[in-house]
Amino acid sequence: MTGSRIRIIAGVGRFSDPWHPFAETSPRIAALLTEQDHQVEIRDSTPNAFTGLDDVDLVVLNLGGGEGEAAAAEEYDAATWRSTFENFGQWIRAGHPILGIHCVANAFPDWTEWEGLLGGLWIRGTSHHPPRNEFTFDVVPAHLTHPAVGGLSTITALDERYSELDVAGSSIPLVQHRFDDKDQIMVWAVDDGHRKAVYDGLGHNLESYDSPERCRLLVAEVDWLLDHPEGTEAGS
Repeated sequence: MTGSRIRIIAGVGRFSDPWHPFAETSPRIAALLTEQDHQVEIRDSTPNAFTGLDDVDLVVLNLGGGEGEAAAAEEYDAATWRSTFENFGQWIRAGHPILGIHCVANAFPDWTEWEGLLGGLWIRGTSHHPPRNEFTFDVVPAHLTHPAVGGLSTITALDERYSELDVAGSSIPLVQHRFDDKDQIMVWAVDDGHRKAVYDGLGHNLESYDSPERCRLLVAEVDWLLDHPEGTEAGS
């Protein structure tokens, strides 16, 4: 589906950290999706960014878990954010799709519903990653035909290999890597027949988006979230 309206919410303040340049990667994502004829806007991660979604077809969350000086310095209004999360959760539960990028799995630690909406989570103190390097990730063999992987079988990118993520049993594992003698899921999809979501663990910084395969993956994820192509997997 082209011409869809997409909002990218980019991490600032409480949802920023010292390691991920959201102000750089968000425009790169926007440019990639604009090339696909989507109408894309970028909003900083203030409460207002999570509202006014009546005319938005997809929300892309490119933000983090709030560590470092910028996050610590931001005044936090718990009541405002509680209301924000509740309203945004209602929008998602109503059937609207979301795409979560990289460290969004570590975001919203005080929003208990987030794990269920995303389909998994980074568990602080348990999840981890080896040093960032160029690596070839594999599409899960059982889901090579899933439209959200765009016909790819591997994705080579300079990125982090998130490991020991807590992935819901109902999530569809799409991309993985092998680490600590385990298959570590990096990308998964949620499709319960009513709403869809994708978590894409790639996207640490601009170097990730220098990979054509990584970019092709993201475009395929968005295409699937916005409209089921013909010939999708049963149950996907």
